[in-house]
Amino acid sequence: MRIRKQQVLLWMSVPIMLHLVLFQFVPLWGWLMAFKDYRIGQSLWKADWVGFKHFKTLLTHDEFLQALRNNFAMNLMQLILGTLSSIALAVVLSELRSKNFVRIVQTMTYLPHFVSMVVVANIFVMLLSPDGGLINDLLIKLGWIDESVFFFGKPTWFWVIHTLIITWKGFGWGAIIYLAAIAGINPSLYDAAMVDGASRWQRVKYIVVPSIMPTVILLTILSIGGTHDRRIRIAVPARQRDQCGLFPGHLDPGAQIGP
Repeated sequence: MRIRKQQVLLWMSVPIMLHLVLFQFVPLWGWLMAFKDYRIGQSLWKADWVGFKHFKTLLTHDEFLQALRNNFAMNLMQLILGTLSSIALAVVLSELRSKNFVRIVQTMTYLPHFVSMVVVANIFVMLLSPDGGLINDLLIKLGWIDESVFFFGKPTWFWVIHTLIITWKGFGWGAIIYLAAIAGINPSLYDAAMVDGASRWQRVKYIVVPSIMPTVILLTILSIGGTHDRRIRIAVPARQRDQCGLFPGHLDPGAQIGP
């Protein structure tokens, strides 16, 4: 009887269930590739079973530890800078009085989130290219450098550029939740602080930051699992041999973890 009453809801859930089955559960068969000698164009079922051979190749490679270190270090840099920049933007926007200016800033900072990471990476690759790149040309004309610099070919520069690109792309979107958390703070706390003579900075330090800290912790934990795969998208157009990192399902000189 209960099922009959919920028929409409059940039929409405059919598209979602189909999406889950087709795009979430069926692709799980791809995990078998890790244990087979699979070649593109070959049937997965006809590929030879090799067990843990690929894992052994990865773990015993001379540069595996360097790749692992780079992977965690870049994730940590991205996580820290991204979180702090999102919080800073949210706090600044919440303190501004001009609503029109706030809307303009929000729009400008949110838009990069909707641009494909591959597109963003290609844009910066062209801007920083040693062959006619805008940044190199500008630095040469200003006299700051004598010859073009291959930024993506230098490990130190790549770490910095990668972190800044990821942060620029996502900090505006991340600020949305922090703005919502700030909006949920009890106004009486601000009133009490103003009565006690607290400055704007003191109100931010002693009211805003402690109040949004549970949200910060939660989003940081949720972000840990999503930082790893972003580098695979930025490395597609910018891949060089000295960019040593671990990419999911990726084993080539660009990651320095395999032939």
